[in-house]
Amino acid sequence: MRIRIGSVALVAVVSLICSLPALGCQAATDVSGDWVLTWNFGGESRDVDLLLEQTEEGLHGAWVGPYGGAPMEVNGTLEEYAITLVIVMPPTASSPEITLTLTGTVEGDGMSGKLDFDGIAEGTWSASRPE
Repeated sequence: MRIRIGSVALVAVVSLICSLPALGCQAATDVSGDWVLTWNFGGESRDVDLLLEQTEEGLHGAWVGPYGGAPMEVNGTLEEYAITLVIVMPPTASSPEITLTLTGTVEGDGMSGKLDFDGIAEGTWSASRPE
């Protein structure tokens, strides 16, 4: 009888553990929505509006630069709390196409990390949910 009760208890515990992700009990990082992102480079800082959508395929969204203009496409990944965002800035009359790569970590309603300007220069960034 003791073995049977032990087996039933073991099955119950395993079933409970296996059902936790389905119940939403796992720690999930969701970065979907609006953000205000501040990037720092060369002693200057700029704020941009960032809108992210998180899907099974990754992160997608738009970034509106500090001077307005057309939104730029954002793509990225999120693994646990490590985030990577890539923004390709189209060429202008005065500059070539530039790829910005943001890497960092998500902590609650904030995220921060390093910013790479197409391998030419580096900076830092941070983002928070708008108030």
